[in-house]
Order: sequence, then structure tokens, then C-alpha cells
Amino acid sequence: MDPHTHTRKRSASAVEGMEEQGSTRKLKLDPAQDLWSEDEHRRLDKEILKGCGAFPPASFLQTAISAAPLLLSNIHEQIVKRATEFDSALAGKQHTLDAIVLLWRNNDALREMTLKAWKEESFKEIRNCEILRPKASDRSHPELENTASPFQQDATVKSWQCDFKGTADETLFAILKNYLHWTQALDDAEGAPYANLVPIVNSSGTGKSRVVDQLGRKHCFVIPLCLRREGTNGYPPPDREVRDWLLRERSTEQDLNIAVAAFLRALFQTAEGRIATIWGQRRSDAEVHTIFSGYMNDGGNFTTPPAYRTKFYADVVNLATKVCSSILISVVRELIMYQFETKTKNKKKTLDLIPQDIDLESNKDVRAAASSFLSQCGGDTIAVLSFDEAHELGANPIMPSNSSPSRRAPTRASRQRITMFSQIRKGLRSVLKLNIMGVYISTSGKYRLISPEPQHDPSSRLANEERTMFPPITELGFNQLALPLNNPPTLKHVTTAEYISHLGRPIFGTRWDTGFPGLQNTLLDFARSKLAPRSADSTTNVLACLAVRFAVEFRPRNEMQEDLEHRLVENHMRYCAGADSRLRMVTIAPSEPLLAEAAFEYLHYFCHREWVLETVAANLDTWGIHQGDRGEFVMSLIWMAARDAVVVEAFPNKVRNRRPWDPYLHSVVSIMDFMKQLLPAGYHQRLESMHPSVGDGDGPPAEFQLAFANCRLWCNHFIQVQDYKVINTKFLCTLLSNGIGVLCAPNEAGIDLLWIGLKGDVICEENLVLILGQAQNDRRYHTQPDGPILDAMDPVKLDICAANRLIPIIRIVFALASEKPGVTLVEPPPRQSQRLKESKGSEFTSYDFWFAGVDPSTFRCVTAKEAGYYRDLLASSRLLYNPPFPVPSDLGNSDTAAKLKKETEGIGEARVNMRRAANSMMMALKPHFPDTWHDLLFEGKD
Repeated sequence: MDPHTHTRKRSASAVEGMEEQGSTRKLKLDPAQDLWSEDEHRRLDKEILKGCGAFPPASFLQTAISAAPLLLSNIHEQIVKRATEFDSALAGKQHTLDAIVLLWRNNDALREMTLKAWKEESFKEIRNCEILRPKASDRSHPELENTASPFQQDATVKSWQCDFKGTADETLFAILKNYLHWTQALDDAEGAPYANLVPIVNSSGTGKSRVVDQLGRKHCFVIPLCLRREGTNGYPPPDREVRDWLLRERSTEQDLNIAVAAFLRALFQTAEGRIATIWGQRRSDAEVHTIFSGYMNDGGNFTTPPAYRTKFYADVVNLATKVCSSILISVVRELIMYQFETKTKNKKKTLDLIPQDIDLESNKDVRAAASSFLSQCGGDTIAVLSFDEAHELGANPIMPSNSSPSRRAPTRASRQRITMFSQIRKGLRSVLKLNIMGVYISTSGKYRLISPEPQHDPSSRLANEERTMFPPITELGFNQLALPLNNPPTLKHVTTAEYISHLGRPIFGTRWDTGFPGLQNTLLDFARSKLAPRSADSTTNVLACLAVRFAVEFRPRNEMQEDLEHRLVENHMRYCAGADSRLRMVTIAPSEPLLAEAAFEYLHYFCHREWVLETVAANLDTWGIHQGDRGEFVMSLIWMAARDAVVVEAFPNKVRNRRPWDPYLHSVVSIMDFMKQLLPAGYHQRLESMHPSVGDGDGPPAEFQLAFANCRLWCNHFIQVQDYKVINTKFLCTLLSNGIGVLCAPNEAGIDLLWIGLKGDVICEENLVLILGQAQNDRRYHTQPDGPILDAMDPVKLDICAANRLIPIIRIVFALASEKPGVTLVEPPPRQSQRLKESKGSEFTSYDFWFAGVDPSTFRCVTAKEAGYYRDLLASSRLLYNPPFPVPSDLGNSDTAAKLKKETEGIGEARVNMRRAANSMMMALKPHFPDTWHDLLFEGKD
């Protein structure tokens, strides 16, 4: 770009704004995120130097005041061009030349930086100068929510080019072989598989398409086919010609059957020809299926498949069209012969015979083409037909030929819908005994479009359960890209963005491995856009974020709640752990600290906290999620709110204040700060000087601030642990490295929640800080601490840790149902007898806290309005302990009303006590055991 021909654009408002900046303060040259690779910086530097070649070398910036702003303007245009790739809304928002002149005149540091860059012939530092970036929107990186941007498209393609890691391909290959063995062994027995066709189902970013690609490169022949529709973003790109041919609207079942038979024959015959060519041209030891897979997948871009693949499917379509014509000619010939022999004039009766002539289930031509293809592949080869975005095959359904519209009650036939998918599935029965397996890739919600309920399935064998379909494959690998730990592992290492991005599903780790700084620095924004897309409704986005952070367990009670769970898998990154052939799913929120941090940012920087809680309280029952029986869900919300408040106070207002994201700096909090967000400000001084409640050891008791100096928390999400026996310090070291807090399984003894802190930086058992929590949603508990509850939270007896640890623990009880709010920092018990003084001390040291009720006077991190929403959540999980008949609040003040109220409350408490007596969860409380047993077991005197 020639600076002499640069057009001077004038904008009075821009100049005035810049003038105000320059005259009122000295502008800081804060560094911005690096949006270019090193190679790109060098290329852009050459463009700048070439454009400025007419100027004198080193002296021109000092002598020619007009030349330097032109130089900066050229660099600024490079910046805007890249920024516009991030966000199209930034187009045209570059500074005017007049504004840049003001920058130059009013900022000594910018002049010095420009002179240095000119001498060194490197302008990287200027490109990464925040002051030259176009004004960002309120969102941190809105471009990341536009997967169609060139920036994101290039990132996706590069992530596919990273080396495949893990064993998911080996597992998939073993499953497919096993399924083939079952088909061949069961033959036509009742309950045998209907077809060699299996879905691969899971949420976005789990590597469904990539693992099938690796299957073809390493294990067997894979013929990949992508059916993605235009207007939808994704990779691999669609195979447009064959997609359009398959999805063409066809009016009769006969048309579909002819098309499927022709397509399968053409596909196998074209593939056979390509394999024969590869055999003839092979010049290396590479496997033929590896070479074929490379041809079919390498060399394209985000929107266009490789030329080899495009030509392959053009040949398939041409051949399929010819085969269709030959099949039609054959059918017509048979019809003429039929008419001639029967001399019938009833054309309708004759035409009704056409579908019977197209035998898809045992089509000899399809089977012959498949057998010839396998022979060309050689040996006991297994071939896989892969249909990506297979749900598109469910489009344009038609009525079966044996049904007709009627005003009578619908029959099973009239409820059936024949689709291209159902007929391809039927056509694959022709190769049932061959080593050919079809896989179709889809997310769960879309999968249901092609997998109807049994009674609606067009196959009578499946509808009558004479045959079965293979259940979906959901096992795609998790943490396959995880980086090795240092020895010894340290908190600083496990809280780097690089380490965290490689945990969980592969989409984030592969994007990091592209090495592109702009991509790495914005990975958290990308995760947020995948988890809570702007196109989705905000209520569902809130649920998706809660599910990631709080181990939300779905217990759907109706079809609407099932559909919601499926939508979360389809659009919001929820993980499908398993499913049956009709997609009755088990979904989970696995540990993914990057997604959890993205969820935190969405809930706190893009939503109002009070609105989030209002949304949760209003929709909890509608969503069909389990909130716990004793207030565990509310306790986890409040605990996490305290942690989040520490982060938000340190980095307020906008999420870009945390960019580039450094987890060690931006997400790790001190235990003292966490506790001060739980406790109201009036308790902070007492907290600092608090002495242990239990087991002060041999020396003088340590104050809280000394005991937990240099102790920090890295926890941004919960997981639920079903097996209580695994909760020990060795296991907890692993959880700490992933930023995990523990939700104990319901009815487990002693504790409901557990957070793991660390003293110092080395992650080892001796340095762990255990924070144990228990929630109580029973009105029996008030502001007075309950000894048996605290006694049950014994980490030594619970086998969580060894006795006599040097680092004390923290025990917290939430008596959430208490009508009276209050906080108690539990004092050490007085020693009143000589026997107690001489007795053995406690096996652990603990600082104990008792929080009663939900109120701003109980929790610093809870506002008055939020407290109301928390109480609503508690009410929905307190059914076991609520009086069966609540007393109306508007009875008035009459004596009759007061008497009735007292009588009703008394009867209600009696009924609740009867429930407690039968509830094993309340075994440690009256009236589960007789009073004498309670006195002996729980209330023994000195």
C-alpha cells in the first residue's frame, strides 16, 4: 500500500474524541491479544516496508512529521482487516488519519515505539498495541460466535490436521468388528440385527467425524459421505452433488427404492474402480485403505471437499442415474410382458405390482457389486460406509405404498413414513452377510428424526421386535489429549490455559495445538459460544451452564423434558454417556474445566445474577433435574457464588479484562478471600483471629489467617462421586488438578460437598486443604450448631485422610431451612474434667462454621432478592420435611384462626416426624431410633 496515495478521511467526531484522549492524559500503550502467527507478522512487515520504500531510511520518522502517521495508518489498516475477520461489525470502524495524527502528536511512547520498529524493520509490537485496535463491542470476542468467519473456518481445518491422539479409533474398530460377528453368527434368528448399520451419537466437539476419518487411515476402508445442508456451518464440508441427488424429493416408494438400489450399486462400483487404480499405482508400503482415505479427505478447505472426492461422487451420481434408467427399463419391460401374457387392461392393478419388483432386502445386483468391491480391497477387509449429518436422510418422508389417506382412525401403516434413510437401511440388508458396516453420524436430537418409536417404524420386523438395531456408539474418548503432569505436579502447571484446554473433549486441545496465538488467546470465548450460543434462548443457555458447573442430573418425567435433555446434547455440549437403539439416553456433565470457566463467564459477565437465580427457581421443576433432598444444590450454588464473587471483584465489568485468560491469575482464589465472601463483613475480623474448634494439637492454637496463609482454591465446577470409598487424599489430588469440587452421592454419611484447597504450590497429599460441607433442609435445625452433625463430618473416620495431619480442615454446615438467620464460628469446647484433659485429643484439627437460613445477614455473597429465589429452590426440595397441609397465611387474627393454625402445625409436625422415623437418611436424628438409643448413641454425658 502506497502511503502517498492514501486517502485522507476526515471525521470531526473521531478527531474530537481522540483529541480529548490525547490532551487529558498520556495514553498507555497496553498490549492487546496477538492475532497473527510469526509468519504472518513477517509477511505484513514486508508489505509495510515495501509501501514505505520511497521514504529515507532511519531519519524520516523524526524529520517528516507527515510520514510517520501514514506509516501507522497503514499498520492500522492491517489491524482492522484482521479484526474484521473476527467481527464483521468492526468493518469501517478504523481511526481516521486525522485521529492517528493526534495520537502521534500526543504520545511520546508511541513515537518511540514507531521509531524503534522502523529501525528494526519489525512492526509486531505496534500491531499488538491496544490503542490502534478498533473499538470492541461489549462482547469479548463476538467473532467466535460466528463459525462462518474465515478465522474460525481456518482454525477448524488446521485442528483436523493435528496428529490424532488416543485410542478412540481402536475402540470403534473393535466395536464394528464385534457387531459384524454378531450379525453373521445370529443369521436370521429372532432378535438378530436388522442391518449392519450403527449410529455414532454425541454432542459437538467430541470427535465423531474425526474418529471415523482416523478409522479409514489406520484400520479399514472408509467411504465418507457428508450430507450437511447449505446454510449450516460445520466441517467436513458437504458432498453437494451426491447430497442433492439423494435428498431430491421423490413421490413414491418405488422411486425411493430404485434410487437406493442404484446409489448403492454405483457407490460400490465406483469405489472398486478407484481401489483398482490405487493398487496399480502404489509405490510405497502404505496400506491401500490409507491412501484412499488420504485422497478422500486431504486437500480441501472448510467449504469445499478435495477435488478427488468431488470427482468420485460426480462419477457415483452419473453412474447411479444410468443405473436408475436401466432399472426403470427393466421394470417397464416386465410390465409389458405381464400385460401381454395376461391381456389385462387394468393399468392400476398392473402399476401396483411395481414396488414388489424392486427387492431392496436381497437385491442381487447390490450384493454382487459389494462382493466385487470387497474382493478388490483384498483379504478379510472390512469396509465402512460413513454418513455424516445422516439426519438429513429423514427429510421428505412419503406414505408407504400399501397405505392410503382415510378418514378412519389411523393404522400403523398410515403412521409410517418412508424416507431415504429407511430405504438405505433396508438396502444394506442385501449385504448383511458381507464385511460391510454402515455408520451414521449425528447429534442426539437430530438422530431422533431418523429413529422413530418402534410402533412407527416402517419396518414391520422392527415394529414387531423380531429384529433389532444396534445401539449407538457414544464412546469417543475423553481426556485423550491430556498433557503429562510435571513431577512433582504443581498448581501453577495445571492452571495454565494450555494444560486446561487439553482436558475433556478434543475440540479445544486440537485448536490449541494449531499454534495460532489469536486462536489460543480466544479459546475461552469460543467455548462460551459453543456452550451458550447466541442463537439459543437464554433460559436454555442458563441451564446448559448450570449443568456444566453443578453436575446437574436429569430425571425427565415426560416427553418435553426428554426433548430438553436431547437439545442440550445437540446444541449445548452435554455429553451422552450411553443410549439404546431408540435413544433412551444417559447424559452427564463430565469434568471440563475450560467449559466450566466459560459457563462462569456467561452467567456472571453476560447475565444478571439475580435474573439467573430467578430463571432457575422458575424452571427447576419444568426442566426435570434433580435438586437434592437436603438442599445440596442450593449449598453448591452458594459455595460457587462465593468463589465467583472473588473473581468478579478482582476483574469486574467486562470479560475482556481477563484476556488472555491466565487461570492461575484469573481463576485461582485464596481460601481467606473465599471465606470472606461467604461470611458477612461483620465477621471478617473474628474469622482472622478464629481458633480451631476441634483438635488444637500440642502447641498453641493457630489463628485462622495463619493456619491458611498461602492456601488457595482451584475449583470452578462440581462432579458427583457415586462411590464414597474413592474419596481419599490420593484421589483428591487428581480432582484438584482439574479444578473439581465433589458432590457426594445422596445418602452418603457425613458430608455432601467437598472442596480441595492447596497450601503452597506442589500438589501432594500432605499439602491438601479439605473443606467439608453438609446441607440440611429440615426446619429442625436452627442457629444453634448441632454436635452430632459436626461429629459425623470426621474425615479420619470417613477414611478421607490420615490422622494427625499438619494442615487443618474446614467444616461448614448450612442449616438452610432455619427461619432465623445467623452465623456461628464454632468455639473450642471447654474442658471441664480432669479425665477430658488427660484423654487423647482429636485426630484432626478443624475450624467449624454453622450458617443458618438464607439471608444477606448469613452470606455476604447473597443479596436480599437472591435469598428469596434460594428459598424457592429449597421449598421445592423440602417435600419430605414440609408439613403435609401448609397453613394459609391470610387466616386473620381471630381466636378461631389462631387455634386452627396451632392445631394444624402440631399435626403437621407429627406427620413429618412419622416420615423421619421411616427415612434412613435421618438415622442420626430423633425419632428414627427410640429415645433411649438416641441418649446412649448421640447424647452421652461425661
